[in-house]
Amino acid sequence: MKPQRHSGSLIAVSWLLLPAAALSQMPPPLPDRSDLVRITDLREDRTLEIVFGPVSLEAGGPHLRTPVQLVSLPVAGWLHGFEWEMRDAAGRALPERLLHHVSFIDPDQRELFSDIPRRVLAAGRETKRQGMPKLLGYPIVAGTRVLISAMFANPTDEDYPEAYLHVRLSYSLDGDG
Repeated sequence: MKPQRHSGSLIAVSWLLLPAAALSQMPPPLPDRSDLVRITDLREDRTLEIVFGPVSLEAGGPHLRTPVQLVSLPVAGWLHGFEWEMRDAAGRALPERLLHHVSFIDPDQRELFSDIPRRVLAAGRETKRQGMPKLLGYPIVAGTRVLISAMFANPTDEDYPEAYLHVRLSYSLDGDG
């Protein structure tokens, strides 16, 4: 059998049509509640605090990838930055190196040149506080869904049976001046 040749224009048109067809589909249903993640609107500070945990981290144990979690953001406006820290059940600071990485992904939006869900933010132990001026931000509406994917590791000699990741998202409301 002789190999078939395809014109470059046919391949380019097929490539352009594929993402459009995929984008026309409804997003998959996702669970709307999780016991592993809680969100609090600290409205006076214009901060959403997301607490992820508890996770149990053995001293020198293997990496722990938690199930992907879903939260709905309760405000309409703009996200301008984030900061994070690890704490125990009593609120005491834990070593930052317990977090391997965390990603916040908007499952209902797509990247500009790809059909993958849009990453809103990502952080790891080397990522400190990040922020943008109020002129810039990530737009959100009340009910914007965000998937949280996290991995933890404990390279220390101490067990942490109840570790929590605290992520604070700074925002402004629609109409803030």
